[in-house]
Amino acid sequence: MDSLAGETSRSESTDESVNIPKRKGHQGLKANVVALDKEVWLWYRKSAMNNQNLTKCDVQNYARNIYLQANIQNFKASDGWYRRWRHRWMKNGDAMKTKMELQDSDLVVMEGLNFAFPDFDENLFSIGKPDLLLKALESLEKEKPKKHYHESIPTRKPAQTRIKGTIPEKQTLRKGVRYRPEFKEKVVAHSVTHSFNESALKYKIHPTTVSNWAEGKQKPVESESVQKSSIEEDFAKWLQDLRLSKRQVSKEDVQEEVTKIKARSSGEVSKWFLQYYSRLYDGMTSNIQYPQVIKTEVVKLAELWSQKYISSILNISRKQIYNWSKESHPEHAMTRVAGRKDDVGKCLWDWYMGKDLKPLKKEIHRQAAEIARTKGYDLKITKSWLYKWCNTYNVTSNSLLDKQLLEWILKRFDQNSTPSQESIRRKCAALHKNIYGETNFKASRGWVERFCKRHSDLLQNTPTPSTALPEKCESCKDRFKATLLKVISKRLIPLDRIGILDESALRLASAKKVKRSLRVCSFKNIEGSFVFSCLANGCILPLLIILRGPQADPERVGDVFVAYHETGALDSATMQFWAKNCVGTGFISKRFNCRSFSASC
Repeated sequence: MDSLAGETSRSESTDESVNIPKRKGHQGLKANVVALDKEVWLWYRKSAMNNQNLTKCDVQNYARNIYLQANIQNFKASDGWYRRWRHRWMKNGDAMKTKMELQDSDLVVMEGLNFAFPDFDENLFSIGKPDLLLKALESLEKEKPKKHYHESIPTRKPAQTRIKGTIPEKQTLRKGVRYRPEFKEKVVAHSVTHSFNESALKYKIHPTTVSNWAEGKQKPVESESVQKSSIEEDFAKWLQDLRLSKRQVSKEDVQEEVTKIKARSSGEVSKWFLQYYSRLYDGMTSNIQYPQVIKTEVVKLAELWSQKYISSILNISRKQIYNWSKESHPEHAMTRVAGRKDDVGKCLWDWYMGKDLKPLKKEIHRQAAEIARTKGYDLKITKSWLYKWCNTYNVTSNSLLDKQLLEWILKRFDQNSTPSQESIRRKCAALHKNIYGETNFKASRGWVERFCKRHSDLLQNTPTPSTALPEKCESCKDRFKATLLKVISKRLIPLDRIGILDESALRLASAKKVKRSLRVCSFKNIEGSFVFSCLANGCILPLLIILRGPQADPERVGDVFVAYHETGALDSATMQFWAKNCVGTGFISKRFNCRSFSASC
């Protein structure tokens, strides 16, 4: 508390020499936080006066030290904090002057000045002006054109000239073009050492105007015949009224207003308005080319409330509103070639399918860059571009590695054991070496977690009969079924010699649901298990129950066989006992091969 009081007193003492921008207190912002932010601003302002170029990292480091001295330990000077701090304290910082600066500007150098007035004759005041001079002055005063109140606008012509019809056509240049050349040069010189936004804030003009002047561009001149659509004006006027009145509306109110505007329109309705009308009612998701005036009003509404709220009531995506708010330099946008991404992606897919051994991601990245360079496209192959390409063509990186690793993990689950992350990492490194012949691949813990997340239906959640396997594993399953049917039909195996069984865990208490990167085997910590079986001809075989307990000989209770095991799971000895007793009781034909049946289980 002592350090915080010291910081507050120090900021109050500095307050006498610096003009602090007045701002409305933010609800929920504590007084000590405001004082600390103020101390950061004072330091920044002092450094700027000393011609020190400070970066964002410098401001963040100084803020951390200030907050640490105030015993605020959990403060993080993040990028979001920097943006809010800059908006609160530095919005008009470049246009401010300290009291000392204002005093210095008012100082007058008194040395070397002579205050002695020259001698003059008092009779000069009594001498009148000649008549010819008075007439000349009167004629000049009559012919003198009336000046406009603003210096940047050209002088108006006399009334006699306007009556004769010699007045030129209406001035079509915008206000930004009518600035004086001296002022433009001053702004451009300032923008060399500062950003366009900072120059625009200082001289109170638009950032796009500054950028156009810096690059020597001239704004396009609008034709007089071009008129705004009445629909654009009505909808923009309604949005402006919402902003000025600060009235919150719902999506239904927007639909009602759009319907009224459409009903009032007498002429042809704009294409963008029809698309927007369909989006409001039918949920159409095609791209809409909104007019610039609508974009401007939507951005202003988002600044007043929030992008999330405006997006929900106007049915415009938040990303689109965010992009509109960031479009301050449209002339810097890269000229895009239509369809070049699709062209590169198709050529890359043809190359990918021509490979017998599927390449790694870095090889795909290198080949995509080579294709773009060969075709003459100025296309930067980034990670996001490669990620979108993989999603478009359903390409999984290291698909063969994923398939074999997934089969190994599922096999461990079938053996009633849960593989550890360390064993998965070792197996992954071994498979990568066998497949690609590289030993520098390191399967980190994050890689294992992402792998389990890609196959969450099988590795994180308990699969159900309707759970679909990956495409590679699904083809192996179909191939196994086809091979089995081929063997049965070729050897003419009867239906009473074909059997199938399944094992299910027995739990008397519900297990706690714990979120894991890799699920635990379902036969871990169980009270017992059931074995259900039947033959291909529809004959249901006796039920086998394995209970957890001391090892003991299996016994038969009616048509149910009961066995005991330390883990409560099925083993080969219990399986052989059950199969032999089923043959002896007549449930299974004596020609049934119990040994092969139990071994396959």
